[in-house]
Amino acid sequence: MLDISNFFSFVYIIERYKSDMEYVIELLEAEKRQIGQKIRNQRLMEKDMKKAVTELAKVTEIKKAIKILKLKTNKYKKLNDEDHTSTSGTALR
Repeated sequence: MLDISNFFSFVYIIERYKSDMEYVIELLEAEKRQIGQKIRNQRLMEKDMKKAVTELAKVTEIKKAIKILKLKTNKYKKLNDEDHTSTSGTALR
């Protein structure tokens, strides 16, 4: 049997988690842009290829992290949507 107060607490936690994840994604995207600008502005590809490769490796890792976080956020969004649709028209068991 599902207690309605526990259900809404669970929904709140998922919403809070989702918003935190979205904030982290925004921070990572900003960092990715900043590194890209640094590479372009300092012309690292021309001046210091080794440092440019290191910075580009950071960008690659950030892209991977963003992709994983987006997948997790979408997973929780779908879970939350399913919970709302499954309880909207029926009584809680």
